[in-house]
Amino acid sequence: MRRILRWRRIAFIAIAGLVPTFVFWFREADETKGRFRRGVVLDVTADLYDDRSALPENQILKGKSYAKGSHAFHLITQWYLPSNHTRTLELLHALSLNVLNPHIDHIHLIQPPSPSLMDDPPFRYFTDIMPSFPFEAFLTKLVLVRASSADRLLASDAFRHASARLRGDIVALANLDVYFDDSLRLVKSLDADLSFHIAYFLSRRGAPGPDGSLPDPDDNECRWTPGVAFRGSHDAIVFVPPLPPSVIATTNIELGSWGIENRILWEFERAGIVGRNPCVDVKLWHVHGSGFKSKEMPVVNTGGKSSVAFPDTMMSGLKADYPWEVGRARAVQ
Repeated sequence: MRRILRWRRIAFIAIAGLVPTFVFWFREADETKGRFRRGVVLDVTADLYDDRSALPENQILKGKSYAKGSHAFHLITQWYLPSNHTRTLELLHALSLNVLNPHIDHIHLIQPPSPSLMDDPPFRYFTDIMPSFPFEAFLTKLVLVRASSADRLLASDAFRHASARLRGDIVALANLDVYFDDSLRLVKSLDADLSFHIAYFLSRRGAPGPDGSLPDPDDNECRWTPGVAFRGSHDAIVFVPPLPPSVIATTNIELGSWGIENRILWEFERAGIVGRNPCVDVKLWHVHGSGFKSKEMPVVNTGGKSSVAFPDTMMSGLKADYPWEVGRARAVQ
């Protein structure tokens, strides 16, 4: 009888149009913080709209006037299961530390269409591989989204999802093998200049592996010597959606492509969004001692379509006074 009532409830919600796709592992009492219900798989929306011109003028022109303390922080990435066991442990280790980070409110996994999305609950094999994985905490923060592509996550899918559903919150698009520490709290502080027109392209640092192995000492991209080429390795992009449709339309690029963050920064700048890199204060840690790569990826920052954000502190305001009018002029050239 309880099962019949459960399915009647699900049918009613679907008919009422309150669930955008389909429901699995539905639990009435379990909800994530805010507006995401545990048990609902969302679709990457095809809606592209930009009402940034309707935002309050002080939010458009003065990044420091944007109050961040009351806004949720969303991490967007994609889970995949490598063929290498050590690499799998590295990914689960990084994901677990993000799950346990109190400054991350939701973790959005944009996954290829698959029947496994209807597992009850999904990803239950995580604890088989890593018994210490904080699975219940993970389910509390999890927001599942069905991707438009059957392959790797497209940056455009992440930006489209954020622009449609996470408007005005703080969003990080990050590689799966990186994690934030407590310094992430600075992003929500009133001293941060993150806004609709200032984004953070954070460079990574090497982190110990899940077995305690020491990182490669050269795996620290949050440093730059003048006169020496700086590649960036901006493994997390922190921004406030919505993004301009022009950015979404030009970032149909798979995560993991060589130079993707440089290309995305170039597209942001063309749209008038300043890219800063306060990695000195906001620390991003990279777990990749195994060196394993699932497949060869293309280079996407060719033809001059590339930019970098040099390491900086939160308070220095490097490029923070970049005039919006200049960015807008560059965007229409």
